[in-house]
Amino acid sequence: MDFFPAPAPSFHDPIGLLRACHEKMLRHALTLERLPTHLEQHGADADFAQAAMRVLRYFDEAAPAHHMDEEATLFPWLLAHPGLSAALRSTLQRLRHQHTELEQNWYDLACDLRHVLTKGVVCPLRLEPFLSSNRAHLLCENTEIFPLAEALLDPETARELGTAMQRRRMASSSPGGV
Repeated sequence: MDFFPAPAPSFHDPIGLLRACHEKMLRHALTLERLPTHLEQHGADADFAQAAMRVLRYFDEAAPAHHMDEEATLFPWLLAHPGLSAALRSTLQRLRHQHTELEQNWYDLACDLRHVLTKGVVCPLRLEPFLSSNRAHLLCENTEIFPLAEALLDPETARELGTAMQRRRMASSSPGGV
């Protein structure tokens, strides 16, 4: 048992924060994978409802904010770097496009989860293509984009990126925010 877990990354470590979000997404993906078996064995019970609500909250709220951190802050910064290869530029464009696809796939799965929660009726969950495309997307960012960003990132730029991410979150949570 880890009595003193490492503190979660903060906006002072923007890439660490993005990586931590990926870890949460992967943990929620594991929960999603377990839900169909749980539904078959126990129906839409309180445990299902609790797990489904936790996953819904994360992918409805935190995941879109994470995508915006990448699309509005990290990706433009990387694309502005003069030494970035054409292949990496193409990868960043593909990842940006995948965010839209992931959000649509999530919408379909979220509708299924909400249907089970509100009706209490067991129905198939459209886990695919959400789970496989999400994992492939995270793997690409974790192995290609984040290491590159960490190699290029200096302390001042890290502070700027983290501040931009923090401001976006504050603006979206304030009255009148997005």
